[in-house]
Amino acid sequence: MRERDKIESSHTEHIGNIEIHDVIANLGSKFIKHEVISEELYYTLRDSKNAIVQGAGGYGKSEMVIAVCEALGVPYNVHVCNSGTTIDDILGPINIKKFLDEGVYEVNYEEGLFRTPGVLVLEEGFDAPLNVLTAIKDILTRKSVCYKGGSIESLVTSVIIVSNTTVDILKGDPSKEALLDRFSTVVDVDTSWSKKDYNTVLSKVYPEGDKDKIEHLSHIFSATAGISPRKAIDITDIGLNTNRECLIRSLERNNCGFGDLVLFSYHASESKKTMEHYMLQLDDIILNAPNKTKDESLADLAGLKEKASNDGVTV
Repeated sequence: MRERDKIESSHTEHIGNIEIHDVIANLGSKFIKHEVISEELYYTLRDSKNAIVQGAGGYGKSEMVIAVCEALGVPYNVHVCNSGTTIDDILGPINIKKFLDEGVYEVNYEEGLFRTPGVLVLEEGFDAPLNVLTAIKDILTRKSVCYKGGSIESLVTSVIIVSNTTVDILKGDPSKEALLDRFSTVVDVDTSWSKKDYNTVLSKVYPEGDKDKIEHLSHIFSATAGISPRKAIDITDIGLNTNRECLIRSLERNNCGFGDLVLFSYHASESKKTMEHYMLQLDDIILNAPNKTKDESLADLAGLKEKASNDGVTV
């Protein structure tokens, strides 16, 4: 039996002894909205297939992929790709000594990515040049690295490409579409985060943080397009650990457009007597903001400020 076959057989048997609900429960202690990725990757890795995990950055794609590998107890290797990725990065480094001493160009295939047993995770794999993608496709097809004069067996049981861009960028190009045929699974990261989702994650990251501030920031994030959990964590860190003005600038840089709302929410939260009453009204303004212009939202805010002032709340 070939070495690769032994590795695949071992992985299949090992993963087959692990219940999928245990994997989902394991990731549930660290992530939310992970169930689809957990399930799809469970079967992909068990069957020694290949997968693409795609979607906007900042939602934990890579972290979830690695967490699944660790939950299943399979070895993995992570390689980051970009426009400067070369064939040598994939197949193995050049034997510099032999090249300098003898003028012979020789690749050390034993040190290539496909000679490391287990799962190969390619971060931003679609950013690699076409010749690199073609080489990956050929290796997945033959399950070996072919070169002039011979070949060497691939010990990678599964390849997972993690990408901020989607497979749509490969469509229309036959050579690139051929690569897609080698991937049995394409799964999208869930980016439809609600206020509850943001609040859940931010409360875990900042368990000692001001719960009122976290809740109101969660409102803002859920009402703003393109605020990833990673970005929300960065902004919340500013909100909890610096002054209001820094937070407002951070929100505006991220196109939240709710600087004045945040400033008001902080003032209002300092008045415990009327906090709940005005926080509820502020929540309504924030939730309705996507359906209004910024001027309309600020007009609503001005009206709320006036009411608060009449009730003795300093704003």
